[in-house]
Amino acid sequence: MCKDELNYDLKTFGFDHNNDIYCTEYSIGEEELRFTCMIDNNKEEIYIPTVGKHNIYNAMAAILVGLSLEMDLKDIKEGLKNFKASKMRLDIIKKDDLTIINDAYNASPDSMKAALDILGRYEKRRVAILGDMFEMGEHSEYGHRLVGGYAKENADVLITIGESSKFISDEAIKLALNSSNVYHFDNKEIAIEKLSDIINKDDVVLVKASRGMQLENIVQYLSR
Repeated sequence: MCKDELNYDLKTFGFDHNNDIYCTEYSIGEEELRFTCMIDNNKEEIYIPTVGKHNIYNAMAAILVGLSLEMDLKDIKEGLKNFKASKMRLDIIKKDDLTIINDAYNASPDSMKAALDILGRYEKRRVAILGDMFEMGEHSEYGHRLVGGYAKENADVLITIGESSKFISDEAIKLALNSSNVYHFDNKEIAIEKLSDIINKDDVVLVKASRGMQLENIVQYLSR
């Protein structure tokens, strides 16, 4: 069968009014997001106990799948209310004197930017601990420098760990992030030795890198 002969029902979602369902407004708290979604010309209020604008897209995709399977919208909304993020995926850990955003599961330039967006919403001092992004080949320097530009806009303190992540800190300094607030370490073991001299009481700390960097060790140290 030729590709042009395939018969399928196309459904779309997004923020544009031309989509089948679309988000008209949203608000993101420290641990949850709420958004208004137009579904069959009705405004539906959606709540999800997670953060990140990208999760609005994920939720709308889930809504469309559910509706396509003839699920009741009420049940779909209830399911979204009970959503639980996978371990180390935007897992927000509240300590008495520290807020940790554990997103150490994996990393790409887009997911780094999404996580930094979340960090940037906080009004307390914002610390980004970022490690290498793997499997980027010849685009590695370019991708890491993109993240450096984004870190400059969303972090007050930047800590980079690894080899390629040096491009993140270099780019942030190049774009005028105060160099006295930028630190680079070759590995996580050295970084852990220095963190107590860098992290302050009541800081909000984002930890993110590719899985092979194992920055969950940083999270474990900060959580103690």
